[in-house]
Amino acid sequence: MQGEYGDFIKRGASVTGVSTEKLWHFVPVVSQGDNVSFGSIVGTVKETELITNKIMNKFNVDGKILEIAKEGEYKVTDTIAKIKTNDGKVLELNMLQEWPVRKQNSYIRTTNYRATRYR
Repeated sequence: MQGEYGDFIKRGASVTGVSTEKLWHFVPVVSQGDNVSFGSIVGTVKETELITNKIMNKFNVDGKILEIAKEGEYKVTDTIAKIKTNDGKVLELNMLQEWPVRKQNSYIRTTNYRATRYR
């Protein structure tokens, strides 16, 4: 990342942490029809002998597993599960999660005469 952006990360910087072409061995731990919510574990991927990654529902919704991939080799961008939300939407879950490097927090600075909210 330093080679691409320098010493300071600029707004909107995006770097893929893992290869999107490599195949990973996915093992499901839920079945079709199971209820899931945000953070529910739907499967695991063994990265090394010592590290097992848990694949979790990254959507902030409750729902049921409509489809789940069978144990096997998948790319991180492949759909491994489909979740039907309580309001009828179908969301596709893959093994890749994107998190912002920086998320600006709002804060209040108090001056002598007024409070100002910054974002």
